[in-house]
Amino acid sequence: MTNPTTLPDSSESSSAEFDAARGTIHASVDIAAPPDAVFEALLDPAQLATWWGSDDSYRTHDWDIDAHVGGEWAVHTISTSGDEGTVRGEYLAIDEPRSLEYTWRASWDDFAPTIVRYELTPILIDDTEGTRLDVTHTGFYGFTGCASTGIAQTHKWNGVIVSLAHVGTLYATPELVL
Repeated sequence: MTNPTTLPDSSESSSAEFDAARGTIHASVDIAAPPDAVFEALLDPAQLATWWGSDDSYRTHDWDIDAHVGGEWAVHTISTSGDEGTVRGEYLAIDEPRSLEYTWRASWDDFAPTIVRYELTPILIDDTEGTRLDVTHTGFYGFTGCASTGIAQTHKWNGVIVSLAHVGTLYATPELVL
């Protein structure tokens, strides 16, 4: 029997939960931007640096992306306390603008492999084209402090998708051209 932990979210349209029995995080958010714009925001280094992370937790920089199946990606992180880290991986599946999947190897987890998958579903938000973004992060078995790691990552994923949703709303405004 699984006991998912659902976190309170900072947006009415987002949620994140950690299922310790399965070692899986699932997060979801509705974004007021079409799937192609959201998909681009998941692969464009300049956009990623804008929305991934926050000034009150950590920031990302120097995104390096080779967006094709088998291609690699990497990013550097810095926490508010100045701790630096690296996350890297390999693209496993790219189906623009419907899904994206890659490995996730973070320095703070000794580069242990996990998998992140994004599913983008077209929806209407107030009669405007939008996207439901579902994120599944799997593979937290055997981590030291698996439950605490999973819960911490769940909080981070909720923050990340809410940040993307806010930026996605900006991308959907007529003044900005993608």
